[in-house]
Amino acid sequence: MKGLRRRYEQFRQAGAQIVTVSADSVGALAKYKENTSAPFVMLSDTDRKVIKEYGIYNPSEHDGVAIPSIFIVDKAGTVRFAHVERTMVRVRNKKLLEEVQKL
Repeated sequence: MKGLRRRYEQFRQAGAQIVTVSADSVGALAKYKENTSAPFVMLSDTDRKVIKEYGIYNPSEHDGVAIPSIFIVDKAGTVRFAHVERTMVRVRNKKLLEEVQKL
């Protein structure tokens, strides 16, 4: 998240909008956003509908959470890039920016 905050303007200039989706409550996300000054949209999916739709639901943690993942979706709604972090190997923000710039 820190890297996304640092590169937010670069993503925006490339025509991207960063949106996070979390199983956390609206209140918890608002507090996080306030504490970190996150400039991007943070959506709450407490019923886990979107998380399950994307196939990244992990029911064994807490009351069910999303597996850390990144999706790049084009304006038509087609997923153009996906990275699901099953091994804690994070995709670099530079790589994400390159993928966005391909669109």
